[in-house]
Amino acid sequence: MIGRVKRKIVLYYKTKIKHQKINDIKIDEWRKTGITIGDNCIFCSDLPVGRDSSLLEFGDNVLTSVGVLFLMHDAAPTTVSNGQGTDYLGRIKVGNRCFIGARAIIMPGVTLADDTVVGAGSVVTHSINEPGYVICGNPAKIICTVQEYLDKNKDKLVNLNGMGYEEVKRLTTENPDVLLFRSPFKT
Repeated sequence: MIGRVKRKIVLYYKTKIKHQKINDIKIDEWRKTGITIGDNCIFCSDLPVGRDSSLLEFGDNVLTSVGVLFLMHDAAPTTVSNGQGTDYLGRIKVGNRCFIGARAIIMPGVTLADDTVVGAGSVVTHSINEPGYVICGNPAKIICTVQEYLDKNKDKLVNLNGMGYEEVKRLTTENPDVLLFRSPFKT
C-alpha cells in the first residue's frame, strides 16, 4: 500500500513538476533493470523485468505497439526433461528503426536487423539478419522489403505528426478518403 502511494507521488512529481514524459520515465526504470535501450524509442507495451532483463537490447528509434511480448527464456524443458535442464535462454536484439506490431511475440535468441517491420500478431522464431524487411505470420516469414511495403502503401499514408486528438478527429470526419479500407475475403 505504502509502495503504491510512493510510486504515484514519484510519478506525479516527474510528470507534473519535472515535465517528463511517461515513456521516458518507464525507459529510465527499464534501463535500471539491465535492459539496453537506445535513443528515441517509444514503447506502447511494457517490457519484461526480472532476472533475465539484461538479455534484451534495443537500438535507436524503435517503436513497439500494444501487447508485444519479448521472451528471453523458455521454461518448457522444466517439465519434460526429467531434471536435465530447466530453461532455454536467449538474447533478443532489436536493431535501429524497427517497428513491432500489436501482440507480436519475439522468441528467445531472435535478432531483428535494422529497419525491420514485424506485423501485428506475428510470432518471430527466427532472426532477420539483413536490414529492411517486413515479416508477418505465425511463424513469421519475410513478406517483402520495407521499400516495397512503402511503395505499395504510399497513397494510403497520412502524416499525423504534431496532431492532437481533435485535429485527428477533424481530419478523419472531414476527409473520409484518408481512412484505410480493407476489401472483403473472396468467397
